[in-house]
Amino acid sequence: MTIFCLTLCYSRRKFYYPSLDESQASLFEALEAGLRHFAGSPKELLVDNARAFVDDANPDHFTWNRHFLELCGHYCIQPLACPVGWPRSKGKVERPFYYLEQHLIKGGHWQSFDAFAMALLSFSSEELDHLIHSTTQERPIERFRKEKDVLIPLPKRPLLSSQQQTRKVSWDCLISFAGSRYCVPWQQAGKRVWLRTHQGRKLLLYAQDGEELTCHLLSEKRGSTVIDPGHYQGLQRGLPKTRVLLEESFLRLFPDCSWFLAGLFAQQKLNRAAQLRAILSLSQVYPAEKLRESFALARQYNTYSPGFIRQLLESGPATVKETKPGPSLPSYASRIGADLSTYQRILEAGR
Repeated sequence: MTIFCLTLCYSRRKFYYPSLDESQASLFEALEAGLRHFAGSPKELLVDNARAFVDDANPDHFTWNRHFLELCGHYCIQPLACPVGWPRSKGKVERPFYYLEQHLIKGGHWQSFDAFAMALLSFSSEELDHLIHSTTQERPIERFRKEKDVLIPLPKRPLLSSQQQTRKVSWDCLISFAGSRYCVPWQQAGKRVWLRTHQGRKLLLYAQDGEELTCHLLSEKRGSTVIDPGHYQGLQRGLPKTRVLLEESFLRLFPDCSWFLAGLFAQQKLNRAAQLRAILSLSQVYPAEKLRESFALARQYNTYSPGFIRQLLESGPATVKETKPGPSLPSYASRIGADLSTYQRILEAGR
């Protein structure tokens, strides 16, 4: 386990943050958590020359890490690096951890990670904040009352860094991460979402605008599928089982697409009810207009399988070309100039 510490210069208030890894993403998360704990950003941030902060510490060609600069820019912080071999900062960095080890960790026992995290927060806010500091000879919480007024207000959303990853949500509301799959609220099907790890043990998922969508414990077993039933509650349930009722449901949703039913039944001669039910299940996730665009493209390429429609929806249907009246299958000349990726989808849908 790793413990990060953020200390305010004037008041000497401290914030400790535990994590199961020491990655740059976890370090940045700890820093953001500290800023939220203090409800503001300092104007300057003094850091050492760790690779998470600095790409090159040589004074002749010093280079900040671009992801760290992105974080500082988001919170309006001016970063400062300790000069290499500057011993004056060494004790200030290490002393808080020595005190923590001697007065909390040594001899302690906790039932879970969350229990330890709560004990860590309680230790800093209930004990350290009220302990007279040896240098200032004041309690940190009292000095903080003066310091908080000069802290910079925080932005409404956490940083969604270029360092972070995105995933496209599948039609069944799942994304893949580290060899396992995790569900996302059904409204995000077909969209891209941001993801970030939390304390090396959880997976946080965000919408494109930065709103947090959900949080999952990271699966310890690769190949697992982590499902939250609540993410599917908005979907319609109980699709009809008979072909007649399925046709009625389809025509209520798409009264101008009876031609698609004819094409589907002409090509899918086995278990037509199941094929139509698969199409209707897509309407529970995707907007009707997107389905109409996919139907039109299916008509252009004379391919009516549910697999083809699903692939079009997941990748975004291509623009439907205007064609002259005639057979639905394009001529050889028109196929030459068509988007070959669409034909790849047709081949994959037929497998």
